[in-house]
Amino acid sequence: MRKSAIVCYIFLFLTSLSPALFIAVFPGTSRAENVDPYVFVPGEFEEGRLVVTDEGVPVLHLAGDARERGLQYGTLCKIQFEEMSATLDRLLYMRGMQMISRPTQRTLEANLPEDAITEMKAIAEAAEVPYDDILFMNLASDLFKMFGCSAIVADGAASNGEYMYGRNLDYNNFGGIFHKTSLIVSVDPDEGNSYISVSFVGLVGVLSGMNEHGLTICTLEIPDGLNTSGVPYQFRYREVLMECETLADAIELIDTQARTTNNCLVVADGNHDYAVIEQAPEQIMVRYPDESQEAICQTNHYHIEEMKPLQDTDLRALYNQASPSGTMRRYNTLCNEVNTYYGSITREQIIEALDDANQGGNTIQSMIFYPDSLDVEVAFGEPPTSGLPFHRVNAERLFTPEVVARVSSAQREQPVGVRDEDF
Repeated sequence: MRKSAIVCYIFLFLTSLSPALFIAVFPGTSRAENVDPYVFVPGEFEEGRLVVTDEGVPVLHLAGDARERGLQYGTLCKIQFEEMSATLDRLLYMRGMQMISRPTQRTLEANLPEDAITEMKAIAEAAEVPYDDILFMNLASDLFKMFGCSAIVADGAASNGEYMYGRNLDYNNFGGIFHKTSLIVSVDPDEGNSYISVSFVGLVGVLSGMNEHGLTICTLEIPDGLNTSGVPYQFRYREVLMECETLADAIELIDTQARTTNNCLVVADGNHDYAVIEQAPEQIMVRYPDESQEAICQTNHYHIEEMKPLQDTDLRALYNQASPSGTMRRYNTLCNEVNTYYGSITREQIIEALDDANQGGNTIQSMIFYPDSLDVEVAFGEPPTSGLPFHRVNAERLFTPEVVARVSSAQREQPVGVRDEDF
């Protein structure tokens, strides 16, 4: 058994214990007295602003260069960052995992883009928390294999051809706080595409996101070891959103990136092209939807035969068919929904499929992206979130007026050669 697999088993065992046990033994509060660390307070700082929609969805807007964005993030979410560090102090097993993995963290840190390090250091400075805590939270997914997820893209399979991308984020809930700090982060960098990330406080990379061109991505882990010469995948995927416009762009960029671990990325672009990029440190391969179906589903296993030998069989045992977390169970659940309602799939049926595939307390975010309109629906709250109300946040509340105007203009354009009287 690989050394990395042993570490993952230890981590999964410890985190399977009730977080309430640790919190009861090591009670703590945010460093800001008499303030609920899980309530987002609207505010502004320089070009950044934090708003909360009428439905209670926090949206954090960041703009500028990496340091400016980091200072905005750390200032506007200071209380939540303080609670993140306080929770690390309370949950001794997390501090232990942080200490054990520190040499590997330093190795991975050296591979990170310079702007990512600048942003994390600025967050730590503004929030007055240790930089090492921010770094740890952003490398934990690569180090410990913290989640398994489910995703479904429906195009022509959907009612009236509506283009929808549904996704459950199934993530180890770190003492029960990640779901309490869920938010949408809207980033307007001084260089590159603007994008949104459905995230939680502390995360600088991207697990689930969409950029101004409608390019939408979500990651799904594959159990495996760790290539410490690669770039942690959350930051690779942020680069995809910032630099790419289409599925073809994303495939080309990912093929050139140094990869840390096995992973699948479900990519859908504004041209209605979509696929699953199956990745390993050694190679990538692309799985396109079947010609007979305008939809694709993905959970936490490879489908392409040449990729299957690269999966870690030790950890694959945790994903067996009978388990509620079983990757095949969840995949079949999504496919059955597509096959049952093919041609008339609605958002309600996407939500039903996500809920049927949920992993209980580890399903900490559920969402539907709309690449045509740049809208997103999110379900935040007590897990499993797939059973909670989904709240739609329109593009006007996520992107700059210039981006929204361009999208609105594109939606008004008629197909070439089509006359008014043809309708």
